[in-house]
Amino acid sequence: MHSFIIVASDKQTRDNYIQQFCRKYTIDPFDKTIIASEKSLGIDDIRAMQKKLFFKPLKSKQKIVVIENADTATITTQNALLKLLEEPPAHTIMMLTATTDNPFLPTILSRCTIVRLEENENPSQESLEKTKQELQKLLSASTGTKLYAAQNLAANKETTAEQLTYMLHAARLLLLEEINSKGILQYALTYMNLLEQLQKAYTMLTTTNINPRFLLEQTLLKIHTPLRISSQTGEAIPKSFA
Repeated sequence: MHSFIIVASDKQTRDNYIQQFCRKYTIDPFDKTIIASEKSLGIDDIRAMQKKLFFKPLKSKQKIVVIENADTATITTQNALLKLLEEPPAHTIMMLTATTDNPFLPTILSRCTIVRLEENENPSQESLEKTKQELQKLLSASTGTKLYAAQNLAANKETTAEQLTYMLHAARLLLLEEINSKGILQYALTYMNLLEQLQKAYTMLTTTNINPRFLLEQTLLKIHTPLRISSQTGEAIPKSFA
């Protein structure tokens, strides 16, 4: 199975690409399955897809399964999806459509070909580094600082979702850097929690009418200071990002 993530802010742009793909590879409409959810993509949607995934194509050499708005999937749902990506049937093409690839786990991204139909989908290197530093400071910030940060992030509703995608991108890089680090201290679980909380916030913000400030306050209050384990005492020691 070949897997793709189709990224574009406009749904019609994504749909047009998939239609052209089907024509190019002569995939009949009978062999095209669309998995869509009115809210965030959930485990039930993955189970529904799984039942159809291993059926052989009816009129084509290959069939295609399209998962719409896959960027709204929770971490739990992405992990369930990952299992399918790791054990794919040979005759199936999977396409995940998304407005941005930032909410996806690194393990999902590594198993998919990313097709960006628009430029400037990702933040610049300069803004990304700045966002990483801000996230690291927030991890060890006081409650008051986190609430103030949430207020600032929610001040402009039109840019809140965009800022969350930047934060997701930065959190994903922090996790990758930690996993690839050759150092003794490991903070992968902390960064995974950070990524999960930001991903939940992005999903809620883009699929519901929740108050952005309330959402961000709850999100930032759930992220925690990274801990390391002392080799001498076995006790957890906070890591400082100051």
